[in-house]
Amino acid sequence: MEMKEYSIKEIEEFTGIKAHTLRIWEQRYGLFNPKRSSTNIRSYSDDDVKKALNINLLYSNGWKISKIAALSAEDLILEAEKIVGESGKSDDQQLDFIIRYIVAFDEGGIVDSLEELYQEKGLVQTYTDVLIPLLVRIGNLWQVGAVSVAQEHFFSNILREFILLKTNELSINEGSPKMVLFLHENEMHELGLLMTQYFLKEQGINCFYLGAKVPTADLKKCVQSVKPDYLLTSFVSRIHKDQIRAIVNEIATFFELKNLIVCGYQVEHNPTSFPEGVKKVKRITDLPSFLK
Repeated sequence: MEMKEYSIKEIEEFTGIKAHTLRIWEQRYGLFNPKRSSTNIRSYSDDDVKKALNINLLYSNGWKISKIAALSAEDLILEAEKIVGESGKSDDQQLDFIIRYIVAFDEGGIVDSLEELYQEKGLVQTYTDVLIPLLVRIGNLWQVGAVSVAQEHFFSNILREFILLKTNELSINEGSPKMVLFLHENEMHELGLLMTQYFLKEQGINCFYLGAKVPTADLKKCVQSVKPDYLLTSFVSRIHKDQIRAIVNEIATFFELKNLIVCGYQVEHNPTSFPEGVKKVKRITDLPSFLK
């Protein structure tokens, strides 16, 4: 596999350490030895990224940079792992460490980190405190080319399987309200909907999960068969308000809008795009107030 090279700006994006500071640490302490182009442009390796993340972890926990510079490569990793192994880690530290696992394609490290967070916070709080900021940061890193599509998909699939595993451990509460969860046929961002399903099942709601890219005609057939008390969908991808209105108006031909719940990025940032009667939710923890 061809090794990716990173610019100093990408290292800054990964770690939060300013490019100016990275140059000083390179020149004064010899912490990095990047390749240089004919025009003196620095480029860094995957190992440099991991090293920078470990340095940042120690530095943000009170280590002096001179002391960090004196560590061997092996000791740097050991000291970073000690910090992660200690109780009371901050969410930012957890985020940095998971990113290191993503860069290394380390499935075991990612799963262990998710399980530790789950045991400490529960899944909903983990998603709110750590995973949403992590997904935003991964998106930013992908935008500048610091995280590849393969790395992004690798992590997303692991996270999806983890959420499903925890959801399947919950019992179904027979006789509770029925809710169909779906994404419209042009929407494929599913993680938020999966987390919503987990939260609702935890609250005892009987969920029917249809997933992403559901044609409206198929949704209609499901509604006719299941006869749900509620429908819930999420609008994440960029979409024009006229398209949202068209989707909702079509749903209105076979389901009462007063029992349609919408959430997601577009709900928060386009608050006037939805027809009257639709229930708009910014946080999944607000959902119980909308349910009977």
